[in-house]
Amino acid sequence: MTLPPRIVLSRFDHERLERLLDKVGQRPDLDALREEIERAEVVEPEKVPDTLVTMLDWPLPSGRSRSLRVVAITYQPEAAGDPI
Repeated sequence: MTLPPRIVLSRFDHERLERLLDKVGQRPDLDALREEIERAEVVEPEKVPDTLVTMLDWPLPSGRSRSLRVVAITYQPEAAGDPI
């Protein structure tokens, strides 16, 4: 069995995601997202590495998954102190 990939969320992103989930209430289609957020390591924004990409492959409702390839990170707003 393969271990799930490490998830790191800034405190800001964690709070934003929690607020969004609170707005929509309990929905079975969001259970997987809730589980991922619960197991994430939450760090202060200034501790977010400038090379960190926080979203990994994500399963879609169709059973397929979507992934993106990051070719460069030119600016990490939270690491730079910009909480957007």
